[in-house]
Amino acid sequence: MNTLTFPTRKIAIQPFTANNDRRNGTSGPDRFDGLSGNDTILGLAGNDTILGSDGADSLNGGSGNDALSGGKGRDTLIGDTGNDYLDGGNDNDSLVGGDGQDTFLGGLGADTLVGGNGNDLYQINDISDQLVESASGGSKDGVKASVSATLPTGLENGALSGEQDLTLTGNILNNQLIGNNGANLLQGLDGVDSLAGGAGDDTLDGGGGIDRLFGGDGSDVYLVNNSQDSVSEAPGEGDNDSIQTNSTFTLPDNVETLILTGEATIDGSGNVLGNLLEGNAAANQLAGDDGDDTLNGNAGNDTLDGGAGSNLLNGGAGSDTVYYSGVQADYDPRYDADSRTWLIDNLNTGDTDQAVDVERLQFADGELTVGPVFSSGATATVAENTASSTPVYTATVEDATGVSYSLLGADAAKFGIDLNNGTVSLAFQPDYEHPTDNGGNNVYDFSVRATDADGNAIEQAVALTVTDVAVESPAGQAVIDLGADYGKLIKPVNVDGHWYYYWDRTGDGSSADTRAAGYSNTTDYTTHDVLDGLFTQDINGVSGGSGDTNDTYRYATLNGVEVALPTVGETVLSYGYQPGSAVGGSPASAGSTAVNPAYDGLLAIWDAYNGTGTGTDIYGTPSGWYGYYYWSATPSPSGHALVGLVNGYVYDYYDNSSYHVALEVL
Repeated sequence: MNTLTFPTRKIAIQPFTANNDRRNGTSGPDRFDGLSGNDTILGLAGNDTILGSDGADSLNGGSGNDALSGGKGRDTLIGDTGNDYLDGGNDNDSLVGGDGQDTFLGGLGADTLVGGNGNDLYQINDISDQLVESASGGSKDGVKASVSATLPTGLENGALSGEQDLTLTGNILNNQLIGNNGANLLQGLDGVDSLAGGAGDDTLDGGGGIDRLFGGDGSDVYLVNNSQDSVSEAPGEGDNDSIQTNSTFTLPDNVETLILTGEATIDGSGNVLGNLLEGNAAANQLAGDDGDDTLNGNAGNDTLDGGAGSNLLNGGAGSDTVYYSGVQADYDPRYDADSRTWLIDNLNTGDTDQAVDVERLQFADGELTVGPVFSSGATATVAENTASSTPVYTATVEDATGVSYSLLGADAAKFGIDLNNGTVSLAFQPDYEHPTDNGGNNVYDFSVRATDADGNAIEQAVALTVTDVAVESPAGQAVIDLGADYGKLIKPVNVDGHWYYYWDRTGDGSSADTRAAGYSNTTDYTTHDVLDGLFTQDINGVSGGSGDTNDTYRYATLNGVEVALPTVGETVLSYGYQPGSAVGGSPASAGSTAVNPAYDGLLAIWDAYNGTGTGTDIYGTPSGWYGYYYWSATPSPSGHALVGLVNGYVYDYYDNSSYHVALEVL
């Protein structure tokens, strides 16, 4: 509650009743007490004291230095001329000061306070109070508030009272704002303002104009919007004061922290304390001066100068430089690539700086730089049959600008790389069953070299693994199309759990030599020289050393179908001409389960289809197959072995001769 003390005066006392009274004063000092009722009192001349008491009273002091108190009820108080005291009391009152240096006490309720001419003082304790002051009403009007408040147009000064955490906001004039003992927010807006925080952890925002900011006790935050703003902090008034600014700025004495804001290229400097200097996203120059400082460049290509002391210098994103005024011989710099950290010993002072994410150390007589640092991994995977030109790896580096990329390594020729962004793409279609990497194990090894604008280079070894994709075998289908170059597989037979097909190379669907439309071959028969160029891999897709077909390297993938050239059960045919023997001694078609360790594929077919037992066709040739001789994968003294499905004989024959082919589908 506000207490109004009235001056001691020799006055005339006008009696009142409990009714709605009307009274006029005299030319001298009068005293009125309206008691209850809605009274109307006009003081006229003289220094009058008018008490409205209860009721909605209308009080007018007239000329003179008057004291008006509304009491209870919605009162209207008019000071008129003179230096008047107006106390609204309880309820929502209207107080009009008129001419003179008036003092307003809004009291309880949402009051309207109108100042008029003169330097007036408004004391408000309700956030709903409204203040009105004309631009010509006075040059030093002020507000004293126990609640958060904003200076209306025409008022110059404001002060907070009490202990609460309040906000006081100025206007476009040159304001003087004073905080209380709480943690205040003082906002000057436009104009040349003076802000004093008082006790508490205050935030002072001068706004536009050249402002003066006084923090007082507590750890204060100064928001500086003009490089010519002044900040004053006395020794011992706070141990963690900070300035946030969008302008180039130097920390004044006794302020510890400077934070650069906005997106402009601005700079910041410290003082003799141990400072924290924070850059913004642009290219900043941060200088620490004395003390053990922490400088954080953040984004942008920053220059950091810790000054004296042992400093922590963090470049952040961008290409950053730490500056030293001495020659390189005065320091012992060491760099750890894993942590991207420099340790720089000052050999003269014994201080040690730690610089993180910094690309360059600049000395008076030269510089030290580091190359790019890879942030991308050392492994990658890709599924077999992935299309050529598909991206499979992206090289990324940190702490570098103007980076270009290149490839090297054992399998580099099988890939391409974007020189500008480091994207590595396939230059072939990987096949898990038929690897073409240098090690033949489906792991393709290459290295990415990154070179920055200064010529610093670093390499990252990468192992790309091709993974197998399970494909459902077409074995057992009536016809398997191998495409234009290879024809078709027709007339399947299943012998001892193996599916064998007649190779219709002409694609006409029969054992006749009639080339079908869209197919390349004119005959079904071919030389073993042709087969030696196709069947060169083992069951795992690994190529044989000689590149010629034999009992181990007898596999191929034709148009995505995995096939094998059958054998006659020997590593090398030992006789030039010999009769075949039954597999296990009884025909497979009769249910034989005997297994020859080196499976006699062609002889098993002959055995099952007439051979030594009771077959289903004459001469041991499956129905629809050509009844003649078939190439095997078994080498012989002259070339490779032939098996006659018409008679069960095995022959040594030259590879440049042409015969028919049966294939096993895996």
